[in-house]
Amino acid sequence: MPSPSCGSAYVNASTGVYELCCVEMLSDVFVGAYERSCQEYVAVKQNLVLPDIFRPRYRQALNDVVTTILQYDEAVTLATVNARLPTAVAAPAKAHSLNWYCKIFATLHPGNPVRFGLRHWVFAAWKQWHGGT
Repeated sequence: MPSPSCGSAYVNASTGVYELCCVEMLSDVFVGAYERSCQEYVAVKQNLVLPDIFRPRYRQALNDVVTTILQYDEAVTLATVNARLPTAVAAPAKAHSLNWYCKIFATLHPGNPVRFGLRHWVFAAWKQWHGGT
């Protein structure tokens, strides 16, 4: 006989409480559900990735750099990005920001300009001239 599902186990246990005044079965259902919940929590917690606090902290500064480079039709090099980084970006965060810019410029596509407050033609001209590098 297959084991009863959680719903039917709860119904049977509730029936036992109301008809037989026996709470042990209902207690077993709740303990089993709690144990499964704990196991799922551990599994989910192991798969969680810590949030990157860099991006929200420097969001405006980073967006300004991308916007400036695209508007002034500049090539994306470490020197260009470093020169455009505002002083608001702390020294320890500069290395992280350079890696972040590599990802941003590598993934730019025609749908991104709006995010940075730019017109589509600005991005198209930059992409045509610099090939997105």
